[in-house]
Amino acid sequence: ENCANNNKKHNGYGDGDDDAIWDRVVSIQVHDQTICRATSVISVKSPLCVKLIDNGSVGLGQMFRYLNKLPTFSLLDAGRIGRTGMEVGTTNEFVDVEFDFEGGMWRTYELTCEEMTCLIHEEFRCDSWEVVPETRGIT
Repeated sequence: ENCANNNKKHNGYGDGDDDAIWDRVVSIQVHDQTICRATSVISVKSPLCVKLIDNGSVGLGQMFRYLNKLPTFSLLDAGRIGRTGMEVGTTNEFVDVEFDFEGGMWRTYELTCEEMTCLIHEEFRCDSWEVVPETRGIT
């Protein structure tokens, strides 16, 4: 599994004025194929955690483990990505998606602990569980 991510930080838009907020997009790859794209908004309330992330001591994705916290999981919505390239869930909201994800599934959930909250939206390709390594030059 490979992950490519893009993090963008801004301040003061969370529950508290002092929260540090990161917008994050991660692509999860198996056998060099992107099978999942996760878009997250991560709100960090703890000044110590913000410092550890800012100086590179702990990555955003590793903070729960560093804190030795099992976050609370709340599934907010889920659905199937239609053949039209639109997501349909229980809220009946439509969101444009890339062609590769048509026919797949998506979910939106929240992970929380005292120090931080992660709002995560994942999109999975319809063939995510069928990905196999490419055979290169093998006959």
